[in-house]
Amino acid sequence: MKKVLKSKLVTCILILVLASTIFVFAGDVTVKEGNLTVEANLYVDGNITGRGGDYPDAYINYLYVDYNASIYSSLNVGYSVNCYKLHCHVVDPAGVLYDLQTRQEIIDLIKVTISPDKQGGALVFFNKDTKSLETYVPNEGKFYDLQGNLAFTMPSIDVATEYKTHYYLDPLAGEVKARQEVAVDKYIVKKGFRLDEKTGHFINMATGEVVPIETAVEIKPGS
Repeated sequence: MKKVLKSKLVTCILILVLASTIFVFAGDVTVKEGNLTVEANLYVDGNITGRGGDYPDAYINYLYVDYNASIYSSLNVGYSVNCYKLHCHVVDPAGVLYDLQTRQEIIDLIKVTISPDKQGGALVFFNKDTKSLETYVPNEGKFYDLQGNLAFTMPSIDVATEYKTHYYLDPLAGEVKARQEVAVDKYIVKKGFRLDEKTGHFINMATGEVVPIETAVEIKPGS
């Protein structure tokens, strides 16, 4: 009888542990600082942000998921999402909203976000000067309309050349592959300070005092 009760007790404990684990993944995922790396599947029935800790207003820099990523609410990632498949909560969106951008703004953005191994791709954007959708191929320095006609050529190619290389195991090919990240200096909130979302003021977390941006912010080298 005691063995039966003990067995049932162990079973109940395992169920409770499993239930608590499911509950965690059914809520929000918060990364206090840096990147979020998942070596298998990622299923989140809530939000994924990088808020919290000493950097309460910094989103996740990079999200790496080796297999599938299913997000059923919001996903805030600062620079790169690298997933085999990414399933967002809106599978068939009613439309895509593009910010109004100039060609030079797109070039400046690519210089701090697109690594050399991705510069052969085409970035689609809405040109606020021509009021039309265009694509830009960084390593060509050329802009095209959606029919593939050349719209504009830059006098010289202006792209990111400084980058870091990271290696990972491709779960489908079973090979070690490399991915690149652009190495750029970034402004970050120093440890011990936070940015108040409601007021826009920087706060010393030890004293609660409002401090100037020069005191609370520092540059993180991209090397």
